[in-house]
Formats: sequence, structure tokens, C-alpha cells
Amino acid sequence: MKKTRFIGLGCTTALALGLMANSAGVAEHQGKDRTGAPGSQPACTQCHSGGNFAPQPMVMLTDLEQATDFIFYLPGQTMRLVFTVNASNSPSGFGLQATALLADNSNAGTFSNPSANAQLESVGGRHIVEHNDLSASNTFTVDWTAPAAGSGDVTVYYASLAANGNGGTAGDSFAGGSMTFTEGAATAICGPDCRFEDAAPAVRSGALEWTTHAAEHLQAFSVNGQLLGAWNLQPGLNRLDVSSLPSGLVLFAAEGGRVARIWNP
Repeated sequence: MKKTRFIGLGCTTALALGLMANSAGVAEHQGKDRTGAPGSQPACTQCHSGGNFAPQPMVMLTDLEQATDFIFYLPGQTMRLVFTVNASNSPSGFGLQATALLADNSNAGTFSNPSANAQLESVGGRHIVEHNDLSASNTFTVDWTAPAAGSGDVTVYYASLAANGNGGTAGDSFAGGSMTFTEGAATAICGPDCRFEDAAPAVRSGALEWTTHAAEHLQAFSVNGQLLGAWNLQPGLNRLDVSSLPSGLVLFAAEGGRVARIWNP
């Protein structure tokens, strides 16, 4: 008989133990939210404990190519949440449950396209991404379409397990956390290899040459979301002083639905 592995992210009674003798996640099989978000059920330490794996979960917000990390989100745009569970002493597998909420604890944006080791669930109307099996990989991803402009800060809550894979709950290790992403002002994002509808901006002697077909507002951000500069552009060729911008990657975002541009000064 095939042995079923246990990594249910929580249990409360003997009946729950019977129902949870599998590895597919507590939202799917218990209808429980154990992400650590406000209003969620108690953490997974009720059953999963005694391990020495010391998991350290973290979340990063990236573009869909996972080429650039952000601490701000782009309203209305689809980005990617990347969860990593680092651990010591070589656990047999990993589990995760997470959600993204606004300040009023309602769902922030929508989830889609989970990684092969994850699935999407709903608990009491709250959207959840969680593991779908004992995962050999310590990384889980989900695409996230951010909420509309004016939504404010978004907090991602997450709970993780590093499991010993012995078919029970003893000897596993739990850790949780959260990360708040502020709202950015950009309207779109494009990776370094994308193609623009007009010529890429040119830099000559500390000046950025940007051609636009209509008046628009341009902003420059660092990759961690700091606003570095802003300009009002007129139709035609604009020559902008960028000598004060730091070296490295800078995100230029123009309004009016135009693609934001990545430029390496």
C-alpha cells in the first residue's frame, strides 16, 4: 500500500487528523486559513512541532521574468510573488500557505498561475495560495494582479513548514511572517528585453532624450521603489537632466498607458 505523506499545515482533533492524512494543504482539506493574517486560525504549531529545521520564510515581489525585485507594487499590473523557505538540517520537504490583504483585511488583487507545487484556494472568501503536495522545492510562486490605484498598502501574510516526511506531524518545524508593499505610481512594467513602440531613450552627457507623441508625466524610480525624479514632457523630443540619478537600474514610468522602461545609466 502506498504511504501518504502528511504536511497538512495544522490540525485540532483526532477527526481532523484522519481527514488530513495527506499532503495537499489545510485550506483544501480543512477549509482553514492559517496564514497568520488577521482573523486566521491558530498557527500550525498545534500539531507540527519538535523539528530542528529552523525555517526562515520570505517573500519577494518581482516582474513576471523574476528579473527585478520591488518593494512597491504597480497598481493594476500583474507581477509575481516568490516565496522561499530556507531551512537547516535538510528537511524532506516544504509547505506554504499565504494571502495578500489590504489595510481593511479584504483581498488585495487576485492570484493566478501558481507554480507546479502550489494551488489556489478560498477560505471564507479570502484568497489563499498553498502547497499542493509535500514539495521538494523550497520555492513557491504565484502571479498576482495588483489592486487598482488608490488601494494603499498591501500586506502579504505567509506560513511555512519544513517537514521530515515521516508521515506524521512530529518532527516538523513551522515559521511565519509578513511583508508590506507600498503602492507605486507606475502604470506598466517591461523587462530589460522588451521592445518599445518607439526608440529606446538615449543618454548623452548626463541628459536623457525621450521622445513622446503627447504631453505626459514621467517618473523615475529605483528598483526598491524610491522616487528619484519627475518631469512634465511635451510632445516631441525632450532632453532631461539625469546627472543626479544614481548608477544602476532605474525604472522610468510614463502615464497614459505607455510601457514603463528599464534604463541602465
